[in-house]
Amino acid sequence: HGFLTKDGLKMGKSLGNVLEPTDLVAKHGSDAVRYYFTKGLDFGGDGDFAAERFALVLNADLANDVGNLLQRTLKPLLKNNGNKFPKHVTPEDHSLRKVAAEAMKA
Repeated sequence: HGFLTKDGLKMGKSLGNVLEPTDLVAKHGSDAVRYYFTKGLDFGGDGDFAAERFALVLNADLANDVGNLLQRTLKPLLKNNGNKFPKHVTPEDHSLRKVAAEAMKA
């Protein structure tokens, strides 16, 4: 297995550059951390964690992809509905209303 370094240096308490995973997850969420380590590091090879690269990877891959998805889905929706979002009303007898009402009771 490879080694994980931080900002190009071996991690150690004496250097004061230990990467605390619980702090990283608390700040960014487990999905973002998991995504970075599976995408940003080669399996079995050495990997380096840098906060700047972490933010860049998340912003470039996740934020841009979500923005692109919204653009590609909302643009045709608006175009085909006279530049307005269609009104959506959930019917009174919809099964999700019953589930939601029961969940609120619990």
